[in-house]
Amino acid sequence: MSSPWLSILIPAYNVAPFVRACLESAASQSTAGDIEIIIVDDKSTDDTFHVVQRFSHAYPTGLIKLKHQEKNVGLSATRNHMLEMASGTYVWFLDADDRLQDGAVAALKTIALDQDPDLIICDFSILRPFHTKRQLEKGELHRKVFDGIPRELSSDRQDLLKGLLSAGQMHSWSKIAKRRLWDHTLRFPEGRYFEDLATTPLLAMRTKTYYYEPSPWVQYRQSSGSILATMTGKKYVDLMQALAEVSDCLSADPEPLSDDVLFECRLFCARHFIGCAKDHLRAFDSHDRLETLGKCYSYQTAIVDDDWAFAKQAIRRGHFWRWLRYKKWKWHVQRALGR
Repeated sequence: MSSPWLSILIPAYNVAPFVRACLESAASQSTAGDIEIIIVDDKSTDDTFHVVQRFSHAYPTGLIKLKHQEKNVGLSATRNHMLEMASGTYVWFLDADDRLQDGAVAALKTIALDQDPDLIICDFSILRPFHTKRQLEKGELHRKVFDGIPRELSSDRQDLLKGLLSAGQMHSWSKIAKRRLWDHTLRFPEGRYFEDLATTPLLAMRTKTYYYEPSPWVQYRQSSGSILATMTGKKYVDLMQALAEVSDCLSADPEPLSDDVLFECRLFCARHFIGCAKDHLRAFDSHDRLETLGKCYSYQTAIVDDDWAFAKQAIRRGHFWRWLRYKKWKWHVQRALGR
């Protein structure tokens, strides 16, 4: 039996109310056994495993591959394990509480066959029972993940990195990549948050050709328990560590990246540092607040090692007010830390 052209990888943990709809959205788009759906239950404490088990019986053998972890290992380790299990030419991560848009797999296959890119990028929509007028005005039915030319095969890695950093949407589930890019040297960092941010730019750096499809193929469910909705000190440290590591990799690239790419990286990092500073100086009230803030500050100063060079770049590119906000909050952090 020939290998599937696509592996859809779904990590699952305590998603019993949503996982069936997720699987239906993927399994219903399979034709003649040409894809595989791998779902790994990370030792859920609810009925997630049994919901998937019952659902899989309704589909042909081999379409849905289900595994139950003997112990909870976290999202990164689960995703890494699924990469080892996958056999498709392309791999597509999908969160178990999200859904694929109807027709997404067929559209993806057409691009894969016609263009054969290493990486395919898609947009997404927000999944809600209903949308208010204000939510529609905010564009929740179509969120853009890439700032670049759509529907065109490109081999310009500089534009790819710049477009990803400018849009700031680094989640793995909007990036469908050839499995060979995920070799043993590229894996999600285990035991840390913001694993997508730590890996997506590195995945892009390995990409020879890419294609941006500006269609919302993924329906993303906003959760009150998501990482961004429940930020803690550790999460901010993991966030800043991921940014620092990515910045180091971009700066040390054997093929020197343009000033535009490096500026977008610094600007992206500065935005997240501002959020970290605001939360710690205004909201967080814990004994280790200053320790956490100090770690985040150290990572940020490693990323932006020359404030005035950053300022000149910001002025030249029309982002002076963003730099000024960054400088303001950096000063507040320095004062809080006594530096």
